[in-house]
Amino acid sequence: MCEHHGTATLTATSYKELRRFTLDLSSNMKVQRVSVNGKRVRYSHRNRKLSITPDASIPPGGAM
Repeated sequence: MCEHHGTATLTATSYKELRRFTLDLSSNMKVQRVSVNGKRVRYSHRNRKLSITPDASIPPGGAM
């Protein structure tokens, strides 16, 4: 079995206040940590969805 490691960095701007958001992500990928704006946050990875809950909501127009 071949195991690969990597890091993904996404840059986005919210169009509305976000207390939580989800990203589509393959079930074959294993997530070890998630950060939003440099801070580690809570997350879950189920049913091909990565659900991310930042410590503070992201305001409309806020970068993340």
